[in-house]
Amino acid sequence: MKHFIQNFENLERYKKAARAHAIENLDWFKNSKVIPDLVRSCKFRAANEDLIRKAFVYDDRTLPMFSKFKLIYRLAYKFLKK
Repeated sequence: MKHFIQNFENLERYKKAARAHAIENLDWFKNSKVIPDLVRSCKFRAANEDLIRKAFVYDDRTLPMFSKFKLIYRLAYKFLKK
């Protein structure tokens, strides 16, 4: 961040370069094509409450933005478990 503050005059050029990179490399429709195969390759594993708790602790540390979706995770797990 310090670099961008110190080189504020180049900010517009940086924005354009970032957008060009995103358009070229971050195409959701192209990159998401692998998701169905990933989901199909997953196998259900029975998990006890301790394992679920450990998974949530891990998620909180590594994926803090997703911690608000714990209820959705738990509901999905309960649904898939049946």
